[in-house]
Amino acid sequence: MSMDTPPLPEPVSARLSGAQTSAPQTLTMGVARFSIFDRDTNTVTLMSSIGVQAPTHNDELKFQRLASQWLKDTLLSSSVTRDHAHPAHLAILAMGKIALPLILKELQQNGGHWFLALRLISDENPVPAEHAGRIKEMREDWITWGRQHGYL
Repeated sequence: MSMDTPPLPEPVSARLSGAQTSAPQTLTMGVARFSIFDRDTNTVTLMSSIGVQAPTHNDELKFQRLASQWLKDTLLSSSVTRDHAHPAHLAILAMGKIALPLILKELQQNGGHWFLALRLISDENPVPAEHAGRIKEMREDWITWGRQHGYL
């Protein structure tokens, strides 16, 4: 990598030394991935245009455990406020952006009331005012957003 090019944050880039080194599997999701080979230094730089870190298997297991607990404990609840203050829901929020693809996948496959978690973690709201309160439309808005941002 040249001196005037700022380094990309891990795991978006990985520097490999040696002519015979092959590129490892990266833990990134994204639409465009490419590598740059520097003949002078014999290094390869792997990059992703989106750089969304993919959840690990342990992240997936943790999310599934927490999501199942949250659903089980709030299934018959009539208090949205209490549901969102549930320890399992708060733990999912604490996972941060690594949880976004997991939440979006869950929303896509099983539905659910994941909208507050998505808004808080992503700091975005792709739901237009005319879709507010319309679960099917809100779900589609978030799934579209997830695809556009490389999470699905």
